[in-house]
Amino acid sequence: MQRFCDSFSIAPDTLVLDIGGSGEIWDASPTRPRLVILNMAEIAPVSGVWIVRADARHLPFRDAAFPVVFSNSVMEHVGDHGSQQRYAAEVRRVGRSYFVQTGNQRFPVELHYMTPFIHWLPKPWQRRLIRHFTVWGLMVRPSVEDAAALLDELRLPTEQEVRACFPDAEMEFERLFGMKKALIAVKRPSG
Repeated sequence: MQRFCDSFSIAPDTLVLDIGGSGEIWDASPTRPRLVILNMAEIAPVSGVWIVRADARHLPFRDAAFPVVFSNSVMEHVGDHGSQQRYAAEVRRVGRSYFVQTGNQRFPVELHYMTPFIHWLPKPWQRRLIRHFTVWGLMVRPSVEDAAALLDELRLPTEQEVRACFPDAEMEFERLFGMKKALIAVKRPSG
């Protein structure tokens, strides 16, 4: 959050659209901007925050409505590559600047499952393994249906795919042990 706030000079009067967020992440922010949080799931009310339930691939806002769009670990949850492209187009349409972070398909540990290499296996193998042979599966003990739903929902993009989805952005990275753990498409305000 510090990186985001510093990159965009976030102040209490800055209007920010948070796609896929909740109030908790903003508790870690050094500055609380004027927030609109968009999420498909029902989230707890947050004092002073406008919460909108909608699909990130079809944002209910006018073009360039927000000075800043923030999205943390959402792109990998919107569906296939075509859905990720629609999501990116909507971010670019409603935001004059943006900060979009997503996991990196090429990072060896799949952070949702907290297990190395599982996401590199064919989907049928993953389907058999995620419930009983991942840290996530052992901790959560998901039903067959819940595990299948998460597996079907997750699609980590590659760096090249993120660059193609956000051609007007700079690429930044969260690194762990020198490897690119997360990809961040950043378009800073002009001027």
